[in-house]
Amino acid sequence: MQILREKRVDAIVITASRLGSLYLPLLERLAVPVVLVNNQQEGRYVYSVGTDNLQGGRLAARYLVGLGHTRLGFISGPEWAVQSTLRLEGALLELRTHGLGFDPVNIVPGNGRCEGGHEAMAGLLRQVAPPTALLCYNDLTAIGAMRAAQQAGLRVPDDLSIIGYDDVAYASYVAPPLTTIRQQMFEMGQKATEMALALLSGGEAVENVLVPGQLVERASCAPPASHGHAPAPV
Repeated sequence: MQILREKRVDAIVITASRLGSLYLPLLERLAVPVVLVNNQQEGRYVYSVGTDNLQGGRLAARYLVGLGHTRLGFISGPEWAVQSTLRLEGALLELRTHGLGFDPVNIVPGNGRCEGGHEAMAGLLRQVAPPTALLCYNDLTAIGAMRAAQQAGLRVPDDLSIIGYDDVAYASYVAPPLTTIRQQMFEMGQKATEMALALLSGGEAVENVLVPGQLVERASCAPPASHGHAPAPV
């Protein structure tokens, strides 16, 4: 940030998701337009382009309900992750439209990493009626949960469907390949640049942007055993 200040740049696009919250006062002191990618912050000169986490949570829940699942679980992210709260809120909103909800014991904390997902899944499996489908804060959480389920003798997706979030590179290489909600990173970068250029040209009507998530269907989700394996609407 100091180097950019010394170079007297006209605008800044930041793709480090935590930088905005850590250095917001410094960003404002630079007194140039700053566009944060995937980090919603507000400030005098600060704008943002991010994923619509509420929509993404709804999309994940809608997909699992469409497959026939009614008993869902959720592994959250770290306490500081606003994205986790929004994704859970979106899933809850979608479930309510179908007359469903989460059993509170099936909402368990994770840490955004594989080991957190593994530990959380082990806890869920100790429930009297564990979920038949699992929404995870991110793909790393989902990968850890998948490993724990498989170690417990469950088959994914025959016994348990798992959906992640992000579509990281590893998601398509695990077994089975992970169904997930993709963050449209290219589109966010493109919109961030467009926003920065608009701000440089004096645009006063520039507003923050939310980019919808995209469902990526792979092989980690299927109808619950009692529903068979016929395709379901999304």
